Amino acid sequence: MQGLHVFEPRTRTIIDLESFVPEHHFLRQIDRIVEPAFIRKLTTSCYAGEF
Repeated sequence: MQGLHVFEPRTRTIIDLESFVPEHHFLRQIDRIVEPAFIRKLTTSCYAGEF
């Protein structure tokens, strides 16, 4: 735990969000059908910034 710790700012972690949802998951079916733009309009007042 002790010792010299080297900070390497070039180290990167790549996260593939697609890998978290299985290919045949229900949410993927919804994503193909529903256009989410209307959700942003309905929820704009719930957030501090404008989109």
